[in-house]
Amino acid sequence: MKKYLIIVLAICTLWLAPQFPYTDDYGETNVRGKVLHVLSPLPGDNEWQEQEIIVRILDGEFSGETRTVINTITGNPRYDMQIETADIIILSLNVSENKLKEAHIAEYGRHRYLSALGLLFILFLIILGQRKGIHSLAALGITILIIVRLLIPLLLQGYNPMLITTSLACIIAGATLLIISGWNRKSLAAFTGIVGGLILAGTLAYIFGSLTRLTGYGLQDAPLLQALGGTLNLKGILYSSMILGALGAIMDVAVSVASSQEQVHLARYDIDFKYLFKAGIAVGRDIMGTMINTLILAYAGGALPFLMLIMSQRPALLKIINQDFVSTEIIRALTGSIGLIFAIPLTALVAALMYSSPKQ
Repeated sequence: MKKYLIIVLAICTLWLAPQFPYTDDYGETNVRGKVLHVLSPLPGDNEWQEQEIIVRILDGEFSGETRTVINTITGNPRYDMQIETADIIILSLNVSENKLKEAHIAEYGRHRYLSALGLLFILFLIILGQRKGIHSLAALGITILIIVRLLIPLLLQGYNPMLITTSLACIIAGATLLIISGWNRKSLAAFTGIVGGLILAGTLAYIFGSLTRLTGYGLQDAPLLQALGGTLNLKGILYSSMILGALGAIMDVAVSVASSQEQVHLARYDIDFKYLFKAGIAVGRDIMGTMINTLILAYAGGALPFLMLIMSQRPALLKIINQDFVSTEIIRALTGSIGLIFAIPLTALVAALMYSSPKQ
């Protein structure tokens, strides 16, 4: 009962946390709209085509009203939207003095399908995980709230990225362990390993990022972030993304090692420190290879289009690895992997000390 109270209290606190103002108000309101009819494309200037689309607004104070909006087709698939009758789309409404001045198409209405996929994920998690699945879902919710309600607003306000990210990553790890396993020796050992791995990964990212003179512009959306102005530290945000990206894998390894040592201890209460430590290291070695692959593949998957573009030009290897974006991804993958590896012996050491203590 106490655990559930902590979960509810944490979620409510984060949800009610004050939002930092980091977006400008352009006087536009986003609502859903349903396409009632799509007229045939009309010829436009410069080989463009325009479609008149009749849409019914589904949300807000103008719900139920019908408007005609223009869908411009440029011939560029990156920007063009192929809209059909009965589609749900997102509209941006320009409202002035409580009157709707203009409406235009902002995006496809993808939220229905994303919601269906999210519901499928929740069902799988609860059906297979049962009580642990519900706990995992609560931990995931707190993680998302911390990122959305605290991390991102604080970064946009110009606070120290590495300090903020490391602190909140430790809070995420502690909250997750508390919800999933409760406050016990296993959680404490895993938490120690996680914090140690994160600190080492962040330190190495900062050192080697500085040595290789990474600018932070290797981030995918760096130009857009720079356009926000203010006091954003792109280099610090880059290092923060490395820390946050490594958190999940480091948590998995630390918890697995601590859990295995707990099971060995439960099987034999009289087991000594040396055997417990070796057991933790043995399990950590088995997990190490797959988790490092997980990190590398995750980063490679995210950078796949860029890597394809580079390889299609067949540049020299020396030129490839020295590009800012490629160097960024290499440092991201290697520092995260080193943090993961370091978490194994640290977790094993702390767990062995705790479980081999004469005070049981």
